[in-house]
Amino acid sequence: MLLWGGGLPVMIDGVCVGAIGVSGGLVAEDIACAKAALAVYGLA
Repeated sequence: MLLWGGGLPVMIDGVCVGAIGVSGGLVAEDIACAKAALAVYGLA
């Protein structure tokens, strides 16, 4: 598995079931947006 700035894995019960990627800002901003999106679905 590879991670880029702004990309985070989607983990359910310890299993990687996908990923979310955000691009357009600074790496820290992209990661914050990706974390927020995961939190909306209770996956953070």
